[in-house]
Amino acid sequence: MERVRRRQVGRAIGVGAAFWLIGNGAGIAVVEVAELRPYRPVETSIVVAVITLIVGLGTVLRWHARTAGYGVPVPVAVLLVLLLCGAGAAAATYGVQRGVREGRLYLDPASVPGNQRLAEPQSQTEGPLVLTVTSVVVNSRFTIVRLEAANRSDEVLRLPVSGFAELSLPDGTAFAGEPRTSQWPEAVPAFGVIRGYVVFAGALSPETALANVSFTQVFSEHGPRSITVPVRLAELTVR
Repeated sequence: MERVRRRQVGRAIGVGAAFWLIGNGAGIAVVEVAELRPYRPVETSIVVAVITLIVGLGTVLRWHARTAGYGVPVPVAVLLVLLLCGAGAAAATYGVQRGVREGRLYLDPASVPGNQRLAEPQSQTEGPLVLTVTSVVVNSRFTIVRLEAANRSDEVLRLPVSGFAELSLPDGTAFAGEPRTSQWPEAVPAFGVIRGYVVFAGALSPETALANVSFTQVFSEHGPRSITVPVRLAELTVR
C-alpha cells in the first residue's frame, strides 16, 4: 500500500492552516471591512474550506512514498486532511466570521450592512424645530435612523437619545435608542443644524410599512415639548 511520510502529513496540515488564515483574513477584509457584497458567513466558510482542502490534499499527495511499511497509509493521510482541512476549516472559518460580525454588531451596529427601508426623506415641524429622517437602515438586530434637526429659534434645543429617542410601530411595539452606539449631537444650536444617527435596539420586520421616530422630550425654554416624524417605509422583498 502506498504511504505518505508523517512529516509530509504534518506539512500538508500546516500549509492548509496557513491558507485557512489567509482565507479568513481575506473574508474579513472583503465582507466585513470593504463591504463589497452582502455578508454570507456560510458561503465564506465553504470557499475557505474548499481552498484549504485542495491545498492540503495536493501537499500530502505530492510527496507520498511508494515503499511499503513506511509512513502513514495514503487513505489515512487523506482522511486526516479531510477532517482537519475540510470540516475543521469550515467550522473554524464560520466561527471566526460570525465572531467578527457579532463583535461589530455590539461595538458599532451602524457599520454592519443592512437594508435601506426609506424611499425618501420625511420631515416634521414643531414650532422652531424641524426634524428630518434621511435614512432607515435595518440589519439583523438593529435599526439605524439617520436624522437632521434644524433649529429656527434663538435658544438651544436638546434632543437626548437616552430615555427619550423612540422608534414605535402602529401595533404598540417600541424600540429605544441606544446612546452607547448612536452618533447624535443632541444639542441643536440657535439657528443651527445637526446631523447624525440613532441606533434603535430592534430590527423592523420586512412587512413593516409605517413607523414613528420620536424624541418624547425636547428640552428648551420656549420650544416644543416633543416631536414625532411619521415614516412610511418601502416594502422589502424577502427572497
